[in-house]
Amino acid sequence: MKKILFPLVTAMLLAACKKDAETHHINILHPAGGTMGVVYADQTLDSIVLVTTDSYRCSSTESWMSIDPKIGTKTLRNLYQTVHIIPVPVTFEVNKTGAARIGNVNIYTYGNDWNQQITTGFVQMGWPNIQRPAALITYNEAKPGKAIFELVLPALEVKDSLIFDVRENWTLEGNGAFVTPASRSGRNGRNVVMLSVEPNATKDARTDTFVLTTSGLSTTIKVTQQAAAR
Repeated sequence: MKKILFPLVTAMLLAACKKDAETHHINILHPAGGTMGVVYADQTLDSIVLVTTDSYRCSSTESWMSIDPKIGTKTLRNLYQTVHIIPVPVTFEVNKTGAARIGNVNIYTYGNDWNQQITTGFVQMGWPNIQRPAALITYNEAKPGKAIFELVLPALEVKDSLIFDVRENWTLEGNGAFVTPASRSGRNGRNVVMLSVEPNATKDARTDTFVLTTSGLSTTIKVTQQAAAR
């Protein structure tokens, strides 16, 4: 009888260990798929959303990105049994460098051993969310750098628009030699600024330059009108 009981107990212990091992789980819901999230220069808050069965701790070495240690580190009870969905707020300083920057977040988990690590993070652009004109971004070894904003119009175009979504009030300054914005200032949120444009009858292209200022950031937007057809 003892010869039969010992194999049965051993089999039960192995099954329990296998079950525990299979119930360890951690995944990142946001940023989507655990990839890098994207925020704009004037954005100061986002979050990492974890799905986990284990205690965890999050850390970052970037001076411009921070995680509240009271939320970024947590001991969970009923390990290996309950799935927890946990948002971890991440705060950013306004990016006034004019270039994009990348901050990694390391997440350690798996019970008390802390022997499992996954990495996510954020790319913070060096400009606000300008949707029109689209950003022409320069890259250095696949990493985003600075951006150029230029709206190119046909010679006979008489109207167009600038579109941007910002966190604080904004102003738009510039010479406006042939382009007249309908608004020179406004509130936070999504803004569509209509542009009145004088047709270009000359044989040379011409450019008006405007500066969008918000959250202490100044971004140059050029409006270039093509030369008249010869």
